[in-house]
Amino acid sequence: MAGDNKDTALAFGAGGVGALIGAAIMAARQSKAGSFSLDQTTKDLLVAIAAASGDTDENVQAIKDLLAKFGGSNGTQFVVSNTRSATFTRTWTAIAGVAVRLATLIVPDTMELVLKGWPTNGNVIYIAESQPAAQSPGQGAAYPLLPNETLHLKIHDASVLWVASFLNPGDSVVYGAEQV
Repeated sequence: MAGDNKDTALAFGAGGVGALIGAAIMAARQSKAGSFSLDQTTKDLLVAIAAASGDTDENVQAIKDLLAKFGGSNGTQFVVSNTRSATFTRTWTAIAGVAVRLATLIVPDTMELVLKGWPTNGNVIYIAESQPAAQSPGQGAAYPLLPNETLHLKIHDASVLWVASFLNPGDSVVYGAEQV
């Protein structure tokens, strides 16, 4: 594969995901519109490299965006292999009744976002897709997450969610991605 394209050979020689992505973009720019494509093996390799590198969320999203730009959005599922570590994030509510947005966490297609109410929370913490909905749970648009309760969601980015607590400032939710 590397012998066929000088840019690809340079990318593999540099050993970096950024270099590989850069080579793919350069090849795309040099090709005629619509004539550039990546075979499935190359797509799988790009996703595997991104999954094995340090900042998995950003790298996998960059690769998925690149592949979608070049025809990867034709129903292709991106599978991320098991990793040697897991990342969980905890978000606290600082002020009663004021919703806080969850941090960005890209969730691959074959995974789910898992949210868990912190076991020592004093009461319900509300989860919603907007700040107003999280701050107005009586209107039915927010999910009431109990202490120690787990919620699985099939979404691509945790940052679309907001959390709010009304009785106990400092209550929190912990979240991460989990294989389906």
